[in-house]
Amino acid sequence: MPIDPAAVRSNRPVWIAFLFICFLLTGMVGLFASYGPSIPLERALHRIEAVDKAVATGTPDAAALQATLGKSADDILSGPGDLAARTARARAAIIADATDDTAGVGARTRLMIFVVTALSAMIGAFIVVVVSRENTD
Repeated sequence: MPIDPAAVRSNRPVWIAFLFICFLLTGMVGLFASYGPSIPLERALHRIEAVDKAVATGTPDAAALQATLGKSADDILSGPGDLAARTARARAAIIADATDDTAGVGARTRLMIFVVTALSAMIGAFIVVVVSRENTD
């Protein structure tokens, strides 16, 4: 079926709007992805709070530490040094883990936004080119 060039030109605003939506989708993905990098920090704050509560009485609560920290709780319960030194090391380890996790999440988020932007642009441009192409028959 031949494509009428006049009909294509009359629909050009529709296709421009479609291309705009392709880029808007990218922006929405970026917006929602921006919530991801805060997750490691929130997890670290929760773990530090659990450490503080577990050692607040001077005698660590083993069950609470095991539930929150897993195998890392052994360092606080029976590691070298006094309780304050073990707690400080645990906090430092939690913060270091959160920093590493945040860097990884940030890199993956930027990659995802780049890929979705490129794909949206290619899909939108492809559709606009195909629709705008005049019939050569």
